[in-house]
Amino acid sequence: MERTLLVLRHGKSLRGPEFSTDFERPLAPRGIKAARRMGRFMREHDLAPQLILTSGAERALSTARLVQDQLDDVELAIDDDFYHADIGDVYDSLARIDGEVATVLIVGHNPTWEMLVDDATGTYDAVLKTCSLAVIRFDCANWADVGSRDGQLLEVFHPRELPD
Repeated sequence: MERTLLVLRHGKSLRGPEFSTDFERPLAPRGIKAARRMGRFMREHDLAPQLILTSGAERALSTARLVQDQLDDVELAIDDDFYHADIGDVYDSLARIDGEVATVLIVGHNPTWEMLVDDATGTYDAVLKTCSLAVIRFDCANWADVGSRDGQLLEVFHPRELPD
């Protein structure tokens, strides 16, 4: 069975002294627009996941919800490990996903997301810009079998390159 991992970096966020912590930083207007655009693109190109796992940080959670709004009946769950995750934490989270789920979208942060795409595929060394989506295919029976260099990078989509 094939597994598809959709790796989405959160949208562009605001910065400033009005946010008491990094965790609370919201999306910028450009990030909101990009997240909606990416969600529509996923729906229109048969990239809709069955499950969305997201960091609980405001900018990632907002990105995930805006994408979810563009899709039909997709479960969303917060993974508390994603905010300060390393690659091992992400693989551990994936290993806990039900075997019935074939496609998962994870929403989180760099540098971990870039490193994950490179580690999972061994072929990606570019920058994963805000709200960019990497599509990785694995040939395995369970999410617990997903690991380093097991995936095939199918495509990376950047929101600025997508139609409005």
